[in-house]
Amino acid sequence: MKFRVRSLLQAWSLTALVVVTPVSAVEPSSAALQEIHQLLDVLGNSNCQFNRNGEWYTPAEAVKHLNKKFDVLVGKGKIGTTEDFIRIAASESSVSGEPYQVQCSGAPAVNSGPWLTDALAKIRSGNKPL
Repeated sequence: MKFRVRSLLQAWSLTALVVVTPVSAVEPSSAALQEIHQLLDVLGNSNCQFNRNGEWYTPAEAVKHLNKKFDVLVGKGKIGTTEDFIRIAASESSVSGEPYQVQCSGAPAVNSGPWLTDALAKIRSGNKPL
């Protein structure tokens, strides 16, 4: 009987430990935050339209949406790098799973993930995106 009670107490203790132990969350570094802000500035200052769930938005509306999504995901510890931001927040709708698209100056629409990745590469190399 003592063994069974001790086993149950150990199981409950372990369960309580698992429940109250926080999951390791990531936070973006200051360098990642700077790059993410630069990417949003590039998008916001572009003449490109942003497609989200089949509807086109202005650059300012796109930046506003991505900022909100970024804040939520940072709060959940999901964004640690600029690449995380592009992949998790800025490439597809978390509601529909549909890819976001960017269309600039009458050019064909492209998925936002590669568009932002290209802009990031230009930022990192010191070249002006767009």
